[in-house]
Order: sequence, then structure tokens, then C-alpha cells
Amino acid sequence: CRDNGVYIDLNLNVSRPFTVADGVKQVDWIGYGKALTYFDPTLIMLQKEYATQLLDHYNPFTGHRYAEDPAIAIVELVNENSILESWVRGRLRGEQTKPFGTWGDIPPAYAEDLTRLWNQWLCRKYPDREALAAAWQGDLRPNEDAHAGSVQRLRPEDFARASAGRFQDEASFYAELERTFFVDMASFLRGKLGVRQIIVGTSDHNHSLHGDLHVE
Repeated sequence: CRDNGVYIDLNLNVSRPFTVADGVKQVDWIGYGKALTYFDPTLIMLQKEYATQLLDHYNPFTGHRYAEDPAIAIVELVNENSILESWVRGRLRGEQTKPFGTWGDIPPAYAEDLTRLWNQWLCRKYPDREALAAAWQGDLRPNEDAHAGSVQRLRPEDFARASAGRFQDEASFYAELERTFFVDMASFLRGKLGVRQIIVGTSDHNHSLHGDLHVE
């Protein structure tokens, strides 16, 4: 590639089939783990492990580590993967009752984790239920209280009747999950592995969605 002026976009996560040996929960249910790779600690650890194994490798023909090889122009963290996209496509429900694969609903255990993170995010933003209710123009169900972990996440069929405050907060929550992952991974690649290439979060895709929602 280098000798012919061809430069590479090296992807760190595209279509990895996780296994029981990886220690991933509900591994037979998640397919390639799209969306889940942004927030599950085990999946994030595995991505860093793989990045280390790949980018620390010395190319015997050039003498360069992949992390420093000028023939690699871009390191892409995750390919065509967005938790925001999964949200608006209805793939974050957690209502899956049997293994489905990559492009179906996420398994219940991961949905529970996501709801817990959502409520923690709300608790950091709002001091109490009253403040949250005011910001959401009263759009809280009687049993919903972030400090009790009981605020539910919206499904696509809920969008039209949700208040602007509620919808915007949840969109911000998912966007922040994506950005936190991108920043953490980029910091790991630069600091731990000495990656010198341009680092991008994910690729532009699914153009019916606004590109700013899933490209960093």
C-alpha cells in the first residue's frame, strides 16, 4: 500500500463476534454489540485490548508499529455504530426474549444498565424530582423519580407526545455516552499506544439521520 500511494483507514471495531471466553454477558444475544460497545465496561475493555494487540504490532516489512506507520492515515474507533441511531430505530428497548443478532433489540440486561446510567445522568443534572419535573414541563409519570432509578427511557412511539425538555435530555444523554467513549478511547490510543494518525469516532452512515448525531 505504501509503495503505491495507498493510505489506509484502519477500523478497530466493525463486526467482531464476541464469545463466552471474552466474559461478555448474554453473548449469544448481542451480535456485533452495536450501541453496546459505547457503554458496557467489558466491551470497552475488550476494544482497548484489541487496539493494543493490533496497533502495537510491528510490520516486519516496514519496521513500523501500526500506531506509527505513515501508510495508515486514519484510525477509526467503531464502524457504522451509533447509540443515538439505535435509539431512534427502536433498538434500545430491552424487550428481546431470545437471541436475535446485531440489528435487533438489545438484550434486557444491557437495557437495565442503560436505564441505570440514564437515571444517574439525570441525578447529576437535577438536584431533585421537582427540578426535573419543571425542566420537563411536568412530563413525569407518577412513579418516576431519578433518585429512585425509576425514570424510563423513551421509545420512538413516545417521541411525539414527550415534552421538548424530556426528549432533549435523553438525546443529550446518548450523545454524551458516545462522546465520552470517543474521548476516552482517543486518549488511550494517544497516551498508552502512542498513535500518531488521525483518530475518528465512527463513519457517516444512514443519511436519513442527521449526521451530527453520530459522527465525531
